[in-house]
Amino acid sequence: YKIKIFNPEIVDLFGSDFQYQSLSHQEVMDIFLNSVAVIDCPLPNQSGLTMRTFEVLALKRKLITTNSNIEKYDFYSPDNIFIVRDETCLPSDFLLTPFNEQYSLSERYSLHNFIKTLLLEEWR
Repeated sequence: YKIKIFNPEIVDLFGSDFQYQSLSHQEVMDIFLNSVAVIDCPLPNQSGLTMRTFEVLALKRKLITTNSNIEKYDFYSPDNIFIVRDETCLPSDFLLTPFNEQYSLSERYSLHNFIKTLLLEEWR
């Protein structure tokens, strides 16, 4: 709605290409499961990874992102993650090759381990 209010020409430009309604978690998961890759464009000042990053990679789907900080993580692989930079083109074979499971998310990034880490930090 903020886009509609502050920049109506964007809405006119794209017309019905965009939907402005929320999807349920299950609807989002269904879309991810029926996709080869998902695009993630975090906010310009965001340096950490989005939840979408973890959701997509946990489902063993490829990720196309503008967040170059993802290269610093142990699960980064150009086989699975394409970083959009100025004037870059998606390699033609990126979407045609299978997800490289060697770089899938490890137990380290599980919800269980995340909560355990939070609780351990809380009592230190």
